[in-house]
Amino acid sequence: MSKAFWPASRASIILLPSGAQGQNLFDFAKSWVEAGLLGPAIWVLPESIVNEDGSPPKVMATVLGISSDRSVIEIEVDLFEQIAREALKVIRLIKLRSARPSQEFDKEQDAIVKIIEKYLGWSVPAHDKRLSDRDAVLDYQPINLICAPTEFNVTVQENWSRMGYGTTIIAAPEDRTSPWSSDAFVRDDAKFDGFTLMHLATVSGIWNGLPVGTLELFERERSGMTQVWLSRVFFSGVFTDGLARRIAAGFVEDLADPSYELLDAPEGTVFIDPVYEDAYVDVMVDASFLLDEGALEYRRPELPGDPNKTRLGIFQQLALYFVFTGRRLARLPYWSFMWVKRLVASGLQSRLQGKAGSKEVGQGLEERQDFYDSAVLASYAQVEAERVRAEEALKIPVKLAQVKSTHTLWQSLREMVFGSLDGGSDLSWAGFQPLDGDRRPIFANVGPVVPLIQTKWEPELPLPTDLAKSGLDGRDSEVAIAQSLKLYLASKEERNLALVSLIESAQAEANELEASIEGQRAELSSNQGFKLSESGEEILLNLTEANALYKTAKLESGEEAFNLPDAIRSYKAGLKALKEKQKEVEDLQAESQQGEEALVSQQLNLQSLSTWLESTERTYLNKLSVAMKNRLDQVKNDLDSMSLALQNLELPEKGALIRLRKKFHKSLLIGLAVALGAAVLYQLGYTQFELANNPDWPLPATVWLIAATAFIFAILGLSADYYRSWSQFDRTVALKLTDMQRVVEGHKKAQVEENRLSILYTQTLEWLEIIASALKKPWSVRESWKQSSLRALDLEKLPFAMRVAQAQADEEAPVYVLRNAAAASLARRGWRAKSFEMLVAEVAKLSGKTNSFKVESLDRDLPHASNGARRIMKEFIESPAVAREGCRKATETNHRKAPGRSDDDSQTKSLTSRHGSLESNSS
Repeated sequence: MSKAFWPASRASIILLPSGAQGQNLFDFAKSWVEAGLLGPAIWVLPESIVNEDGSPPKVMATVLGISSDRSVIEIEVDLFEQIAREALKVIRLIKLRSARPSQEFDKEQDAIVKIIEKYLGWSVPAHDKRLSDRDAVLDYQPINLICAPTEFNVTVQENWSRMGYGTTIIAAPEDRTSPWSSDAFVRDDAKFDGFTLMHLATVSGIWNGLPVGTLELFERERSGMTQVWLSRVFFSGVFTDGLARRIAAGFVEDLADPSYELLDAPEGTVFIDPVYEDAYVDVMVDASFLLDEGALEYRRPELPGDPNKTRLGIFQQLALYFVFTGRRLARLPYWSFMWVKRLVASGLQSRLQGKAGSKEVGQGLEERQDFYDSAVLASYAQVEAERVRAEEALKIPVKLAQVKSTHTLWQSLREMVFGSLDGGSDLSWAGFQPLDGDRRPIFANVGPVVPLIQTKWEPELPLPTDLAKSGLDGRDSEVAIAQSLKLYLASKEERNLALVSLIESAQAEANELEASIEGQRAELSSNQGFKLSESGEEILLNLTEANALYKTAKLESGEEAFNLPDAIRSYKAGLKALKEKQKEVEDLQAESQQGEEALVSQQLNLQSLSTWLESTERTYLNKLSVAMKNRLDQVKNDLDSMSLALQNLELPEKGALIRLRKKFHKSLLIGLAVALGAAVLYQLGYTQFELANNPDWPLPATVWLIAATAFIFAILGLSADYYRSWSQFDRTVALKLTDMQRVVEGHKKAQVEENRLSILYTQTLEWLEIIASALKKPWSVRESWKQSSLRALDLEKLPFAMRVAQAQADEEAPVYVLRNAAAASLARRGWRAKSFEMLVAEVAKLSGKTNSFKVESLDRDLPHASNGARRIMKEFIESPAVAREGCRKATETNHRKAPGRSDDDSQTKSLTSRHGSLESNSS
């Protein structure tokens, strides 16, 4: 038994009469406990005592208390075990004798009084006579209480002595509202139980809020042990009927409604104007990606740029150029020899082998590279190898060990969400700048943060079969359903319009058939195509009868008669066609009706879904989800573009350097031929035409010198073009190698970001869902907490000595005063964050993780090192026990501070035993 359960460490043991009288008093006492009149006591019925030979008696008693739903709970306890569990200061044993004419003496009670008294006296430490009563460690008070109606006379006086040892208190047999009022007398009627219980509560000190009995209240009675005293009790009180509790519970229930808006913002805060709510939500979304140094933001890979060009001086460049040209010219004899050799090999191949020959002339004459080409092609080979490795690298997944976050992100996210609703955190850094001085802006309700309606849309009517499952999760599923519904409705409207046209056309055809059949019927009727049945109805002739009439008419007239059989056949065919056409019209009309019904039902679904989507798309939860999805799409686009870039990467052709060299050699050959040809022709012309004597013509030596100079300049020009093209090819190879390295590195970084953000975003939404559950249902209020505590109290059974008045809540002004007091004490800055901490504490208690489970545990549940806290929170947060306990704490915190609180609204404390638990009221 907990130390705080017994008020002032004083316990009363009440021995009731036996039989129906004791049971009636016990049941009546339960109604008083439920009404908040009586505090805890140990109630003993004589039938529950077992006297065992050779051992102390087994006394099973009952403790009454109030449960969390304001109903009475009975817990069976062992008397001697329970009083031994707690260090008590006072133990009272009240032996109640409620005498009536129908039961003057209680033999069963008499038989056990002395047994209980003896063993209870043994269980109490002996009183040291050297100490005063005030200094005694434990005060044991055996009391005999006698209650009897007026003019009840005991026939055998010595039977009263059977009540046992202790002070005897006789309840004065009078029933009046005050000592100066007239007496209504105590009668053996319904009020007698109330009269008895009133005196019992006074003597035993179990009035709620007054844990003092008669012997402690008056020193004279206490010092007169073993004497007989007359007791007169008058009770006056005002029942608030749990008014403060009920108003507090009602306010707390309103406050738990996510759509509820306080009349006044908590002190130090100001409500955001609805016009600006969307702007503040957008600010929150942007601020979310700044938390924890931008942990939620997509960190786009910073890729390396193009390799820097080698910086050269003028003379260094000229030197490299001339070295390049010299080496190329030095290799000319070799390449000339190889060229001649290939020509000879080619000629031999053509003459001696041909295309179909078994041999190939010119082995080892494949194209060879010079020093410079080999250096460039070595880089080219590296490019090809890197491309293969790059394609393989794109397929390797990133290790999860590279994905990490810190608890700062989750703590900051939680503080930002709650701070935007209760002002408990300064969010000026996130764009929530103080207004009207230093008042923090907050939303009036949770609607701008989380959807006020259900987290998943439920259709008003069944969806079409092909739309029931969209294959998507979350809000995307509802968006896909909305799009499909729009297409479905459009097709239905188009089909319905087509059906209207088909019905009109089919009905017109049916009308034409019906008119044609009516004409055929008239014609048949005029040509005896019908006969009368036995009932007098016209029926169509059968074909046999029609053939007989047709032949007879033909013989009689001698001419071609009316072909009655064919007419009957045509009439029957027309009837069949009419029925088919009418059936077609009916089917089309039924389909049109079904289409109209489906159209109306799915229009209702679309309207409901559109309302749902509109209410969710403006919330912080949805906008953040969309923003995170956009960032993941951006990552995927970057990955796809990098993979595509690698696939589309074009390498320079391998034969480009060979073509450059051949072009250079060919150009040199042409230049040499032109220079030599010009010089030789001039030489021949100079000799042939004897131009030596003509001073206007230069000498042949001069022409040869000019030709040689022109060839040298041609060599320099051609080699410059060759050197430039070769350098550009070298640069292209280097850029391609860098491009592949850039793709591989960027792809790897983007993969890291994709994995990191995917895990972070998933856990962010889980975290926000937990917070959303706490915001939308921080607690639940029991109906009993809002009901009257006097519902079980029978006022007709109360004696006149109990003057009871009841506080009323009819006037609105006092109720609003109490509600305003409740709002001031509970709806303070930071109250939502505090209520979340209460929920976490209750989840910890319910899950058995009291010491290790806190709000910080949820913050430290990281993707790469999960401690399971959020899984536990999600499992228990919807538990009714958690919600009710959170509400009880909030209500207690609230109504304890409310003005006008009375004793029946006092703090609830708990008693737990192996039999169960209960709550009792203690002041």
